[in-house]
Amino acid sequence: MTSYHDLEKQVYEDIRATPFTRIHGRPTWRAKERLLKEAKGPALKQRVSYEWAGQYGLLAELIGAARYGLDNPAMPAYVAPAQPANTPNFANNASAAVIKAATDANNLEKRDWAVICGFRRGVGENIRDALDLEFYSALENEDYGYLNVLPRSYFVHLEQEYCPLDVIAIDDIKSHALRGWERNTNERLSKFATRLDQSQTRLAADGIHITNEEKFRHYLSQVYSSGVFSNETITQWTEREIAQQTYANARTFFEGKQRGMETVERLTGRSTAGAGYSTAAAALELQEVTASIKNAISETVAAAIEEKMGAGRVDAATDGANVNRMINDYAAQKKEIADLSDAVLSLTKEIRALKNAQRKATDADEQNAPSSPANKRKRERKERKTYEGEWTDGLEYDRSWTKPKRDWFFAEFRKREPARWKKWRAENLKAQLAALE
Repeated sequence: MTSYHDLEKQVYEDIRATPFTRIHGRPTWRAKERLLKEAKGPALKQRVSYEWAGQYGLLAELIGAARYGLDNPAMPAYVAPAQPANTPNFANNASAAVIKAATDANNLEKRDWAVICGFRRGVGENIRDALDLEFYSALENEDYGYLNVLPRSYFVHLEQEYCPLDVIAIDDIKSHALRGWERNTNERLSKFATRLDQSQTRLAADGIHITNEEKFRHYLSQVYSSGVFSNETITQWTEREIAQQTYANARTFFEGKQRGMETVERLTGRSTAGAGYSTAAAALELQEVTASIKNAISETVAAAIEEKMGAGRVDAATDGANVNRMINDYAAQKKEIADLSDAVLSLTKEIRALKNAQRKATDADEQNAPSSPANKRKRERKERKTYEGEWTDGLEYDRSWTKPKRDWFFAEFRKREPARWKKWRAENLKAQLAALE
């Protein structure tokens, strides 16, 4: 049977196995919130029997009693746990049933306390590892170090001393909350809207207010500029009565349209682009229209020439007196042929313009395709940015890393540890030379 000390150690080691993202220098409010979010992961995983915990584990240990009560008004109020007695208390004449119940309750309290201790120690060390010393050293006790510093205390200290919620922080937070629809990460429209709703609610608890009007305008601007929906769909929405153009109705309308497009794509196997047709379908239609126009013009010109010239030959052969009329008719025929030639030239220019437009659309589709070189480079740049803050001196290269992470590693390696970089490069080149011999 696992002892309480073993349980505490297990919880501690599980948390320490996943370090928090390193923050270099003075933390911003957003960096502090990211750190808090990472700490929430292990907090939510812990299963304890405290009445206030419910399905949220030890979340209250991170966000504090006030915020926990605000977020979960139906839950019992958070009370900081205290270490239980080693043995339960009961009357000398207590029955066996009472003794068993008291013992079981005491064992459960000791089990919960072991989880609490492992959690506090692991999260505390992870937080200190993520911060520079100057941003938490004031919490250290001369005799006990950080033993009695609760996880919540680190975040309160940062908020009060180093990253207050001032106007700069509020602007930065709102800008991040109202970032675009992240279609490059396959974020669905419904997920985008849910993210906006959750950000609005979460930030309001911190005193940062995104109005419903701001959220609605941002939602519509992203929908309109995305290129996902056809002009017809946008028109259907904008022609609705003003009273019907609400955020809730917009979500229902556009999310329904997106599901419909996906259904058509699934049934037909064809992609539904914003204009209502795929690029391939549009190209095929253009080719068919072009061929039809060319054939119609050729047939019209040929018929006109044959009709006019044929009639003239018959008249000339049968009646020499009509030579003057034939000459006049021929002049008229030349003018009609010239007019038809001008029409052919004009249509040829229009066809060329259509081809150019189609080629530009194809190029645009290829540029927007997830597999295009431009988008691939964009994804790689974005992925490299996600590793910012992860560098630690002595970090070793791992061949299993993705290309963006390898690129990030070599750039950081060369910049941060030039001496070790040169040594590493020299050893690498020697190995390559040895392989060639």
